Amino acid sequence: MTGGQLSQVPVSSYLTELPQRFLSNPTEIPTDLTTSQSDQRHRWDQNQALVYISTEDSTMVSAYRDAMRQWNQTGVFQFIETDDASLAQIEAGVYVDSQVSAAGETESQTNLLTNRLNKAKVGLNAHYLSNPYYGYSYERVVNTAAHELGHAIGLDHTNEESVMQPAGSFYSIQARDIEVVRQLYQDQ
Repeated sequence: MTGGQLSQVPVSSYLTELPQRFLSNPTEIPTDLTTSQSDQRHRWDQNQALVYISTEDSTMVSAYRDAMRQWNQTGVFQFIETDDASLAQIEAGVYVDSQVSAAGETESQTNLLTNRLNKAKVGLNAHYLSNPYYGYSYERVVNTAAHELGHAIGLDHTNEESVMQPAGSFYSIQARDIEVVRQLYQDQ
């Protein structure tokens, strides 16, 4: 990108040890642990992004597609799937990591001068999401995917009823989420 400094801005970060409370109550695994490194929200130039799904896990592919469809149905942001990884603005994948206490992660690359997103990578942690011990229904896996895609379009955590709650993945996209995205992209 010309004229701007690029920075790898991790949207989600993780604890290095799984806290004991999560071992005793596996339904409390956080969707992710996010630290914001900016007081200003980042966003794409437009309210749409090309997504490449980089996993062949059929459940996770379906979850990503259902989450994208849910966001698309809101009318405030459009995810467009591509089969060409080189064209993608967002890569959606899967990882397996028992050493972190998060069911998903999002990392983004942001132009620090414009606060515009250049690339994002979202991941679903199959260690939790595919393991029956942790009790994730397919609906909660989709909610986790929608949560991570929410980070990829510029949303932060909230403790309100929202897909962006940091723990549990119990909510799908809510009216509050739609309004926050509408406000974030209103000046495009």
